[in-house]
Amino acid sequence: MDRIMLLSNNPNSAPLLTWLREQGFDTRLLEDPLTAGHLEKADPCLVVSYNYRHIVPEEIIRLLPGRMINLHISLLPWNRGSDPNVWSIIDRTPRGVTVHQLARGLDTGDVLLQQETPPAGDDDTLASTYEELNHAVTGLFREGLGDLLSGSCHPRPQEGPGSRHRRADLLSLLGGKLPDWSMTVRDLRKITDRIRRKQEPASPLAPQRKPAGRCYNPQDGGAEGTPAGESGGDR
Repeated sequence: MDRIMLLSNNPNSAPLLTWLREQGFDTRLLEDPLTAGHLEKADPCLVVSYNYRHIVPEEIIRLLPGRMINLHISLLPWNRGSDPNVWSIIDRTPRGVTVHQLARGLDTGDVLLQQETPPAGDDDTLASTYEELNHAVTGLFREGLGDLLSGSCHPRPQEGPGSRHRRADLLSLLGGKLPDWSMTVRDLRKITDRIRRKQEPASPLAPQRKPAGRCYNPQDGGAEGTPAGESGGDR
């Protein structure tokens, strides 16, 4: 029986774990940092990282070359790292999902499967857009699993500079707070566009204004809280 190791720290990986087992794969879930000992004991044919907060070291990736992949809810190379769904909304970057090989660096590996998705609608919420992307990436993985196992997927390097974000970047932009799951795309853009306008350097000919205080106020349309499905880590 083919063995698959699923790396995840998020409850939303449960449906994928169940599906893999239903397909007959001996699937092991690992929440701890991956070690050589884990690989030796499990002897997997494929390692799948999905909402996994730990960075897999390069020396561990070398132990299973080409057989360690990551499911990422962005159209790489856009929005590598943390909160890709939120940044695709804030920056209005191309939106989609990617299955790629693990490599040194953060979400830098060669692309195996990729699918562009429609832009988020103004009345969609962060919760609904996040779930949409998670549904898309797991669907892409399921459809392509046979090719991933057979080696029929031809890896291709990521093209262009794209973008990369840490959780600290989002906290810095929003004055130390995180948007609530229920916030709409329209409201998030309204807040972040206003913040960025305030942060733009003033024209030499414009009258000088006192610097703004806290750049993010829940009364501006946001609310406190961390989107439960998006890890505070870079992945």
